Amino acid sequence: MSERKIVRLSRITTIIAGLLGIMISLLSESFVGGVVSFAWAGMGNTFSVVVLLTFFWKKTSGVGVIATIITGFFSAIIWTLSPLEAIVSAKAGTFFLCLIVGIIVSLMYPDKREDGDNKVFA
Repeated sequence: MSERKIVRLSRITTIIAGLLGIMISLLSESFVGGVVSFAWAGMGNTFSVVVLLTFFWKKTSGVGVIATIITGFFSAIIWTLSPLEAIVSAKAGTFFLCLIVGIIVSLMYPDKREDGDNKVFA
């Protein structure tokens, strides 16, 4: 088989496996879906905010990253167990809450630069 055929077969297999996984998760009312949703709210959204802020916003500070992680941990637990979950998913709420906290804390506590330059690597 050529490389093109292998890549095409791999893509088709991945799409079929993904669709099968989505169908199984939507049709089964198991505990696993709730655990995965909770984990995504706590870990996925928290670290996606950290990655997005770190890569795309130069003013992100170390204190802002730590505050974002702590906020994501506690907000995922509190939001999931509260009545807010029925109104807005914890995944969406945690993401935006972490984003707001990350921005505000980074602005309040910017990283101190030794040479006054905004360079990460010298």
